[in-house]
Amino acid sequence: LELGYSPEAANFVLTVKTEESPFSPANYGEYIDMAEKYRRAAGLEVKTMPEELKQAAAAVLKLDNDVKRLTAEVKHYEDQIIGVAPEPAEIVLERDARKAELANAELSLAEAKTRYETLLARWRHSGQ
Repeated sequence: LELGYSPEAANFVLTVKTEESPFSPANYGEYIDMAEKYRRAAGLEVKTMPEELKQAAAAVLKLDNDVKRLTAEVKHYEDQIIGVAPEPAEIVLERDARKAELANAELSLAEAKTRYETLLARWRHSGQ
């Protein structure tokens, strides 16, 4: 979008064409930061993303990784329980603790996404 792509084309590039590499942006905030640097280097007009928005994007990325990690941990514990009777109490306790952490992380992620999307919309529609 900031490089002249339509929203549909930008989404396509980000979701389909972008390779996973250490140099690929991890989120939209990093993509915008890279676009800003390109536009600055090319002598084009730059609409700088506020630090608060960058921090919100980083929080979403961290929480998304937490949810993925906790989901994998819950599955790991559930795999240890499947077919075992009686279920090992210590494994059940660990699984249930991870499930509680996962529920909290999912809630935090939803709140962080809402905050990020609100800040992003304000920034996009501001005249700055």
